[in-house]
Amino acid sequence: MPIEYQSKGMTLTANRVEVMNNSSKQKMQVTVEDAFPENEIYPGTRVIVTIPSNLR
Repeated sequence: MPIEYQSKGMTLTANRVEVMNNSSKQKMQVTVEDAFPENEIYPGTRVIVTIPSNLR
């Protein structure tokens, strides 16, 4: 059963990443995916935040 809302934490994180990306050449990325797409018994979500090592 898919969740039809976005958590407050994800909204705040997306806003912070957007602000940081507006002021830097190197961009951060946030990826949200199913952790176990083939397993209905143990569903989950994986959130990957990619931060460039030379973020300025």
